[in-house]
Amino acid sequence: MSRDLVMPTLNCPFPRREHPDAADAEKAALTWLTTRGIPLGTSQLDVHLASLFGTFAAMTYPDVTPDRLALAAKWLGWLFVFDDLHLDENPEAVNATAMANILIPTLAVLTPPHIPATQAPEQAPEHDPLSRALQELLDDFARCCTPTQLRRLTDDLTLALFSAHLEAGAWTAARRVPDLAEYRITRQHSGAVLPCLTLIDILSGYEVPAHEFHHPQVQALRGSASNVITWSNDLFSSVKEARRSEFGINLPTVLRHHGYSAQEALDHTARLHNEEVDTYLELEAQTLSWASPELRRYLDGLRAWMQGNHYWSLESGRYDLTAAQVAAILGRPQTTPVRPPQQGRRRI
Repeated sequence: MSRDLVMPTLNCPFPRREHPDAADAEKAALTWLTTRGIPLGTSQLDVHLASLFGTFAAMTYPDVTPDRLALAAKWLGWLFVFDDLHLDENPEAVNATAMANILIPTLAVLTPPHIPATQAPEQAPEHDPLSRALQELLDDFARCCTPTQLRRLTDDLTLALFSAHLEAGAWTAARRVPDLAEYRITRQHSGAVLPCLTLIDILSGYEVPAHEFHHPQVQALRGSASNVITWSNDLFSSVKEARRSEFGINLPTVLRHHGYSAQEALDHTARLHNEEVDTYLELEAQTLSWASPELRRYLDGLRAWMQGNHYWSLESGRYDLTAAQVAAILGRPQTTPVRPPQQGRRRI
């Protein structure tokens, strides 16, 4: 990204909250990730250390118990590692065969095939460290939720992986930039935000009744929250994406391909994000008029996720934003410094 481009301001009207046990969750997640046989090099470990998974979990799930917070941090760490190893940082992501070999064991965990073990594919989950780690996470979730909640989670993650493969494989391999409508449809799922939102009541120990969870207004609220989160991440990551690849698929690059200048693309991304925040608040007010106590608690969780993602993105080392860029996004003088890298590790 050119130095003369100015980061636009993003609207985040939700109050900042953070669980006090972020550091313990961070340690638990990193220990777990590095002891599961997942092939992480030194540079990737640096990235994940700077990403502050524990802080991310503490900001997005501020009301859970300490053990559930550690589980949330492991989950977020798994998602980022999968993304970095198999999508963002993997040149084989555009290869359909390579992606099939990656997705088959993962799908076998999410939707166990009803076939004899002797007929299982060669890409069995037990031979893939990431799939084994995912199975461990799902087993932990199963112990603290109902079968209905677990199915919601696995369905959402399956759709997220399919959509991410569509972006990384079909579009990037063909060097085709989607139009805005296509991108908006897939991006709502490909960022894996919806499964994280599905975890809100699971980790907090309650259940939104099915007739409310699947109500069109609630599903629209979940989709709107996902838009707010993924479009802000598209803006936050635009600096890193521009440096890494000349053909990255994100909201600013889609807009640039369809006639916007670089600065106009950033500004319009922020405009779409801010309009989506307004859309969310209007729909939330309508839903609160009939929501049960469980659903009201869940809507508080959606707000926590939007604010948590916003402030974590500005403070972690994952997006490599400068203090000036952070101040511009906040729309005011910077009051919270970007967190420095951990001692002995460089910030990526």
